[in-house]
Amino acid sequence: MLAKNDNASLPHVAVCVDKARAYGRKVLQGIADYAETVGRWSLYVDPEATGFYSADWLKNWRGDGILAYVESRATARHLRASGIPTVELFGHDLDLKLPQVGNDDEAIGRLAAEHLLSCRFRHFAFCGYQKERWSERRRAGFEWAIGRKGFEVRHFLSARREATLAEVQRDRERLQDWLAALPKPVAIMACSDRHGHRILDAFRRLKVVVPEEAAVLGVDNDEELSSQPADA
Repeated sequence: MLAKNDNASLPHVAVCVDKARAYGRKVLQGIADYAETVGRWSLYVDPEATGFYSADWLKNWRGDGILAYVESRATARHLRASGIPTVELFGHDLDLKLPQVGNDDEAIGRLAAEHLLSCRFRHFAFCGYQKERWSERRRAGFEWAIGRKGFEVRHFLSARREATLAEVQRDRERLQDWLAALPKPVAIMACSDRHGHRILDAFRRLKVVVPEEAAVLGVDNDEELSSQPADA
């Protein structure tokens, strides 16, 4: 997967991110800007990295550094054992024992709560994913800040990766039923813009007026996704 460094004059750095996500695109742009203006690196770029890599991913590669999404603890162990300076770029799992760059998820939740509280809502909800630490940290920050003001937070958690379109549809039907039962007006934090898009789609189907009856705040600043119509 990774090529041998044939140019000894420049540090050879492997960059493995997911360009399909706004976060990945911005990380890649920042690295490219640095390499062009400051670092003068030779880059190998994998723009479709998922955070999981084969066992022989690093075999026979002589690079100078790695900037990568890492979702597997086994991969983290291989990276630590390789001696190659590595920075993990997801920050989803905080126990990989690698230097990391990521979001402060609890702070994101607190900021979302402060904004929605300032809009004088009295009913609050959080929509996120099951068994995803980053989503749980965002929920914890949100619930903590809302709870300080004496309000309750209702929550709905979806499966992170549905295998089939039928599973996606069933999850969306569950979400729609849950949203319909919420007291209105309600302020909802979505753990991501992708999830926020699902919520807006459900409200459109329910004919709930946004933001008057339901305000939805997403995370990640995914401009392309946020600009799409909710029923796309």
